[in-house]
Amino acid sequence: MKKMSGMGTYPHYTYGRQGGLWQLAGLRFWQCFFQIRARRKNGKKLCERIGGTVIENIERKNMPEVHSWKIYEDAARQVLVDIRQLLGLSSVEGKQNSNGKSGTTWELDAKAWREGSDGFLVIEVRRRTSGGLKQEDIAAIAYRILDVGASGGVVVSPLPLQKGAKIVAATADIAHVLLSPESTTESYLAEFMGRRFLGATVVETVNATDTCDAEVFGAKSNGV
Repeated sequence: MKKMSGMGTYPHYTYGRQGGLWQLAGLRFWQCFFQIRARRKNGKKLCERIGGTVIENIERKNMPEVHSWKIYEDAARQVLVDIRQLLGLSSVEGKQNSNGKSGTTWELDAKAWREGSDGFLVIEVRRRTSGGLKQEDIAAIAYRILDVGASGGVVVSPLPLQKGAKIVAATADIAHVLLSPESTTESYLAEFMGRRFLGATVVETVNATDTCDAEVFGAKSNGV
């Protein structure tokens, strides 16, 4: 057994360069043990306090979490609403189901209507940060567009499309909007057709070699 100054005797646990998480966990256990034993005169109050903390933690665990993909989808829809004139859209609708010619039902992340046309667009949001969307990804979206009778689509993702995906997107009339992965409805960074957007304000015209480190602020309009 090793004795550490000011902390009493801790059986079987030493913590040093050779120690690890398990040793540290054991050390913390014995620290808590001696603290609780020292307070045994107030044991009832201590148990009540610990019990209340446990219940509070359980309640927090049971609270529904807002997932990052859900926040990203909401941000993507807000971006499309804010720059709809640039995209040639009259309106953007929320998530919905659409029946396909094949007899199946598709869930659309959003649906947009073209300005001055009866045609609508399928909106697909993909928060993939490990790499750009591949040819197969865009081909699957292209089939969905065809099956529901849409005239085209818009894909929103954090990274540029891969080479094959760009070819398929151009053929299937699918536009691509870049949106930073941490974007929210109030604070986002987007790029479309060489123009960057902080909120709904056009920031600058960019080149392929440019980097973006501008401050993100709430959605505003500058009349562009």
